[in-house]
Amino acid sequence: MAANSAIEWTEATWNPVTGCTKISLGCQNCYAERMAHRPKARPMSPLWAKGVRDQCLTAGVPFFFKQWEGSNNKKAGRVLDGRTWDEMPVLAETG
Repeated sequence: MAANSAIEWTEATWNPVTGCTKISLGCQNCYAERMAHRPKARPMSPLWAKGVRDQCLTAGVPFFFKQWEGSNNKKAGRVLDGRTWDEMPVLAETG
C-alpha cells in the first residue's frame, strides 16, 4: 500500500507486484482482489505473458512474473518458458 496517492478519490494505492496490506475493514470490499481470486477466472494466455516479458526485455525493464491466472492459479505455478522471473526494479534513493 502506498500512502499519499495522487488519485483524487483515494488516499492510498495498491501495487500489483508487491500486493497490499489490509489496513481497514474497507479492504474486505477490495475490487482488485475480488477480481484476481474469483472462482471462474479466465486462464491467462501464454502469448500475453510472453509478450509483456519480451517488451520488458527489449526496454531493459525488470520483469516479475507472479503466477498464472485462472481458477487454479496457485497450482499452475510461476514458471514461464522454463524459468521463474523474479527481477525487481532498483529503488532510487531519495534525499
